[in-house]
Amino acid sequence: ITIFASYTWLPLVVAGNILLLRHERTFAGIVLLGTSAGLLALASSSQGVAHAVLFSGILSGAGSIWLWKREGPKRVVQLFVGLLLSMIIAFGIAGVSVVPMYLGIDGMIRHIGEGYVLGHQRIPWDKFNLVQLTPGQLINILLNPRTVEIVGSPYVGPLGVAGVVLVIYYFRQLDSIGRFLAVTMGAIGLYALLSACGTHFGLSYINY
Repeated sequence: ITIFASYTWLPLVVAGNILLLRHERTFAGIVLLGTSAGLLALASSSQGVAHAVLFSGILSGAGSIWLWKREGPKRVVQLFVGLLLSMIIAFGIAGVSVVPMYLGIDGMIRHIGEGYVLGHQRIPWDKFNLVQLTPGQLINILLNPRTVEIVGSPYVGPLGVAGVVLVIYYFRQLDSIGRFLAVTMGAIGLYALLSACGTHFGLSYINY
């Protein structure tokens, strides 16, 4: 429940990032990103925070390059100012949770399926790949979610596939920023999906 509570804020974190990329001066984007990121961290300062930071970092990094080429360095500065203000809002909301966690992280127990690690200890390689999909099981992310019973299940389902099909169908009708977002987020999603197969595609070696 704690993990679910955290991840329910992730779509709004994504939306906040998109607003900052789309608009030069967006008070709504700053507030949305900062508030949702803060509430996500407040719910659980664990996997959800790591994934939100990773997604935001990749999207903002790729977006800054795209904006630099399209609109120049001034627009990139505006993007990073917006991100900085969002981080301040997020810390103001989640500081009561994040600061104690940071201070006590050396003695924190992290469960890894079978066993645990303490603080900053590295997850053993065999535990890191304890549960992974085989390429033949990928079809089940669409049809049979009960066979994909792993932590962070990559189940997509027919509605997710329908959304991807619609994006591909209407891709040419999107504006330039829309096409950039579709390609970048599609690449992130595909990488995350293939990462579920662990060593079978070799991505475990990169992620580890």
